[in-house]
Amino acid sequence: MRWDELFADLELEAEAVLQRERDGEIAERTRVERSRIGLQDRLRAAQGHELDVRVDAFGPVQGTLLRVGSTWLLLRAGRAEWIIDTASVLGVHGLPSAARVPGSGGAVAAALGWASAWRVLARDRTPLLVCRRDGSTLSGVADRVGEDFVELSTGAGDPSSGRPRTRAVVPFTAVVAIRCPRQD
Repeated sequence: MRWDELFADLELEAEAVLQRERDGEIAERTRVERSRIGLQDRLRAAQGHELDVRVDAFGPVQGTLLRVGSTWLLLRAGRAEWIIDTASVLGVHGLPSAARVPGSGGAVAAALGWASAWRVLARDRTPLLVCRRDGSTLSGVADRVGEDFVELSTGAGDPSSGRPRTRAVVPFTAVVAIRCPRQD
């Protein structure tokens, strides 16, 4: 009888050691998997959620997350939509605890960089407010989109005198956010 109790105790101890090892391995694998999750993955999981996004040189923008590109996110805030450079995001409140699998955005989302967003804005001839990294803003319409810049028509110009609208070339790296009116 004594041997049975001894072996039962040893088996319980061995099972406890194995369980601790499994728990440790699971915890380590979880840490490794979480380390592979990027901001874009967390943002993609939050589509449709209300977020408060703090933007460098601009401040907070609150709204519903509509879309996530490879380098930007799109928020609907009241009567406007904001395209925000994710490199300019200082923090986000309101994200769910879940995240998408790294790289789950697919090839289309990976290809949707700043140039893609600017080409849509130029095609639609949408009046924009461009918020720059130095804290300044610029109002205009996107005319031309290059590899790493946008050319904006600014000011009203004077058709009677033949004076054209002025133009400003803005590198993508200078832009932290773009506000455009909502297209309902």
